[in-house]
Amino acid sequence: MLFGAVSTAVGKDVGALGAGVSYRQIVDKDAPLSIHVLEIDRSQPDLYFSASVGKMIKGKDTVPRMAEGMPNEKGQALAAVNGGYFEFTKEPAFFGAVSGISIIEGELLGGPRSTSLCFTADGSPSIRRARADFKITWPDGSTAPFGLNRPTADYNSNVRGTPLVIFTPAYAPSTGVTNVREIVLGPADPDSWLPIRASREMRAKVLEVRREGDAPITPDTLVLTVSRKAEDSTPALAPGDVITIGTAFSEDMSDVVTAISGEPQILNRGEDPATPDPAKPGARAPRTLVGYNDKKVFFVVVDGRQEKLSRGMSFSEAAVFMRELGCDEAMNMDGGGSSTFWLAGEVVNSPSDGAPRAIGDCLVLMRRHATANRK
Repeated sequence: MLFGAVSTAVGKDVGALGAGVSYRQIVDKDAPLSIHVLEIDRSQPDLYFSASVGKMIKGKDTVPRMAEGMPNEKGQALAAVNGGYFEFTKEPAFFGAVSGISIIEGELLGGPRSTSLCFTADGSPSIRRARADFKITWPDGSTAPFGLNRPTADYNSNVRGTPLVIFTPAYAPSTGVTNVREIVLGPADPDSWLPIRASREMRAKVLEVRREGDAPITPDTLVLTVSRKAEDSTPALAPGDVITIGTAFSEDMSDVVTAISGEPQILNRGEDPATPDPAKPGARAPRTLVGYNDKKVFFVVVDGRQEKLSRGMSFSEAAVFMRELGCDEAMNMDGGGSSTFWLAGEVVNSPSDGAPRAIGDCLVLMRRHATANRK
């Protein structure tokens, strides 16, 4: 074992976690390393996985505030770790917009090409490398690709923009994009409307065409924003016109109820990773990792960038560690100052920024209320 021979498991009082959940901290004072591990029993029927982007997609928030803000009717939030990459520094108008696929409670919130940790309704996890093939079909039958809840191509963002963007009610009260054409959309078929779901098609009717930008987004409308780069290639639309919105992926994603993105996948189908060269371990940093096997799911946060506490891990070291835990599949989430582990009401790791960073999304372990279990 790469780490186990020199590591010590220590207990920490984090309150009552209940059946099917166990936490430990692994400390190697010589390395040094501080690693936080949560093991989750996949057979525990009242446990499930959800995600949060905070109150809305636009706007960053910390893991503790996201976890503590989970709706009470959904159950009790037990644990949460930070999610994937997001608009962090470059474009304040899009702060918090996530870079990869995002699905919460079956609602599609974002979806370019990315590696994503997915959960189906029965709790089964998978790591998928799905490529979004989102298309708008115009009234004349021609098509154009679009992005969802992300910057337009006019912006130099941490999150890759697209020439056309559809904003949903989960994004913000308005688009925040100025001096562009925006098309406000309502349902063409009232029985097949919001929320947007993956691998589906829906028809939308043009309600209004605006030229000043920053269109309001109501609970029953979408807004199609046309970047300046796409203005000449986008057909003129008028109220009453009907378009079709398609949310296809390179594989069927209609069974996914929760998805959160990361990069890279560090374990694939149980393959043994290469043993890191101690002389050339690669760049070490704080890491947030999620892995699983046929019996358990693992949340792992490795502290880093703290000389006396923990050096962090390279990707190759992280892969070996997750394999030693028993994972067959594992994925790296956003790391560095974003790495945060919230458990039973407190942050148990030591974020390298000195406090939890405001981020784009997080993965949450939930326990259903007892009344819900009896239904």
